[in-house]
Amino acid sequence: MMPQVVRRGGFVAAAIALLVSCGGESGPAPRTLTTPDVTGMLPGNATGTSFSGSYNMRASQLEACRCRSGSCASIIPLTGDTHMVVQADGQLTLGSCVGGVNSDGTFWCGGQDVNQDSLVLMVDQGTFKVSGGVVTGYEVTQELTLVLSPDHLDCDLRGHLTDDRVGP
Repeated sequence: MMPQVVRRGGFVAAAIALLVSCGGESGPAPRTLTTPDVTGMLPGNATGTSFSGSYNMRASQLEACRCRSGSCASIIPLTGDTHMVVQADGQLTLGSCVGGVNSDGTFWCGGQDVNQDSLVLMVDQGTFKVSGGVVTGYEVTQELTLVLSPDHLDCDLRGHLTDDRVGP
């Protein structure tokens, strides 16, 4: 078995936790993200803070994976992690992912973490789920480019995640 990549804290662990379950892959190969792909995302047209709150990751499924070095099998899923979402009108922050949200609940964000032994680039596109006027969770497609030099891992991933709202 390849090294477990769960050993890091902060953004890297959150990005990995948001994505991977080594199930069947489908669809086109994931793209390799660059800094312009994950920065400068514009706000949306939403108003208020109704999407703000704590969300717990219930499920994740890998849709596509391509590694230039290492293997997707070395990435361990961490379902159950809790993530904070902060909405200020059309601006949205989901953990370290910053972007926008529209009044219909569609959202997008990007984030990056660069340090001496890792590079993580992430783009999320999703929709908040609402039932009876109450936000109950969200579903998101996440793209991720991971370069972790101590683990000899250089991969592009795309997956689908489902998070449930657990608090304000």
